[in-house]
Amino acid sequence: NEVFVSPNKFTMSTVLSACGRLGALEQGKWVHSYIDKYGVEIDIVLGTALIDMYAKCGSLERAKRVFDALGSKKDVKAYSAMICCLAMYGLTDECFQVFSEMTTSNNINPNSVTFVGILGACVHRGLINKGKSYFKMMTEEFGITPSIQHYGCMVDLYGRSGLIKEAESFIASMPMEPDVLIWGSLLSGSRMLGDIKTCEGALKRLIELDPMNSGAYVLLSNVYAKTGRWIEVKRIRHEMEAI
Repeated sequence: NEVFVSPNKFTMSTVLSACGRLGALEQGKWVHSYIDKYGVEIDIVLGTALIDMYAKCGSLERAKRVFDALGSKKDVKAYSAMICCLAMYGLTDECFQVFSEMTTSNNINPNSVTFVGILGACVHRGLINKGKSYFKMMTEEFGITPSIQHYGCMVDLYGRSGLIKEAESFIASMPMEPDVLIWGSLLSGSRMLGDIKTCEGALKRLIELDPMNSGAYVLLSNVYAKTGRWIEVKRIRHEMEAI
């Protein structure tokens, strides 16, 4: 005889997470309908999973409705999911409002994920002073050790603000080795400003970290071509052929 075992909240949150990664909105909505149909309580775990899924699947309004419906049950995970969601859509002011509601109105301390969202919101609008203020708040007020993602946001923010030298100094001050995210952020900012020397340095670092990255070779070849360094262009093309 077959036995029907209904999925628990952990299973459903795992499925919702998968839907979010795949951008499978219809399947995510079906899971949400299943939850409602069988009267499953949407607690913090499920609520956060739904917010994250809807955000990644392009349904901001549904994410907001789930967040609002959590009411007084909202914790740091739910707030962080909503802040990251708003940052993803470039809704910087709303992002700051939710952060204020969380920390001031409800006295909930933010975590590392919260600040990834907040700093991401600052990047969207190029709010360098706000970004520096939040980065300082994270470390000094809340005692959170910055991760490579936080540093990446700040490098991106400096670069987008045209502050390439400051970005390089910030990278030099990092307590960990910069990764492809960091050098990619510096590259993006320096390309935008036409800073060939910094572009070259960032691309060389990217190639060191990821020798199979053909895109970095192409960009470096273009940088050399732009400055008439044809011997270097030829060398890079030979290296590309050897990949």
